[in-house]
Amino acid sequence: MKDEKKSKTQLIEELNQLRSQISEMDTAAPERKQAEEALRESEEKYRSLVENAGIPIMNYSLDGCLLFINSIGAKNLGGKPEDLIGTFITEYLPDMASEAMSRIRGVGEDGVKREFEDCVELPSGDKCWFSTNFYAVNDANGTVVAVQMVSRDITERKQAEDALRESEMRFRITAEETGQLVYSFDPKTGKVKWAGAIEAVTGYTHEEYQLFDTDAWAEQIHPDDREMVLKNMENAMEHQTNFEAEYRFRRKDGSYIFVEERGAFVPGGENAPYPTVGTISDITDRKQAEKALHASETRLRSFLDNFPGVAFISYPGKCALYSNKALADVYGLT
Repeated sequence: MKDEKKSKTQLIEELNQLRSQISEMDTAAPERKQAEEALRESEEKYRSLVENAGIPIMNYSLDGCLLFINSIGAKNLGGKPEDLIGTFITEYLPDMASEAMSRIRGVGEDGVKREFEDCVELPSGDKCWFSTNFYAVNDANGTVVAVQMVSRDITERKQAEDALRESEMRFRITAEETGQLVYSFDPKTGKVKWAGAIEAVTGYTHEEYQLFDTDAWAEQIHPDDREMVLKNMENAMEHQTNFEAEYRFRRKDGSYIFVEERGAFVPGGENAPYPTVGTISDITDRKQAEKALHASETRLRSFLDNFPGVAFISYPGKCALYSNKALADVYGLT
């Protein structure tokens, strides 16, 4: 045999090498076992975290095959994880499968995270809103091999947003019907929200006027009225009382109208006022009528004072409301 021709020295050397290899294997075995145990513990922690996250989490292959899903995700889809893994998205969400596959392919191509909000009709028939993040799952070489989807149920948030939007629409329509510009002013932030008959009063569209803050509003007050109005408002804010003012207001076309503004600074926490709601009304017609009445009364008074005879104005059974100078001279009145 060939081995019989080996020298004693060679045999001893091979024996030592064999012993060394066995020793290395004995040394590596515990380390390998520890590594396997650490990997197993890490996987268990990951599974526990994913399972108890309280939100749907699932992994898909790039061709839409479900590789993993936690219990809450499976419950939303009307099954158990073991029943769904290995199926394709087209089987349980046919209406949105095409869009979902487009998103999966997109992440698979560039590895970039994507976020979407969708209203999903679940197999139970319930319609729920979900915000879903799509993440790339890479192998050791950095190649995208799967896509992980992490979803949050945002149905309540969407319902609240819809309710708020509807409430604001009702408020806006109601405010517009009153013919008043309505505002909400937050003294803490200085922010103003405008609604109501914005265009009828200011000449600006609803969208344009949302850009107006308190400084821009103040610039629209006639220079001769501005100091008075701002002082009244500052005083009302300081003492947290009602605020009223009549002043001339410049419209978008540069013309001035008379407006009446009413608001209230309601006391809030830590001696700070809560956001207040106020109104601005166009009172130009009323002011013109008052001016015309005053002019008419002035002309009548001037005529009667210069009338050579006695003249007075009174209602039946009541004292005179007005008498001219000739009547006063006759009776010696001053």
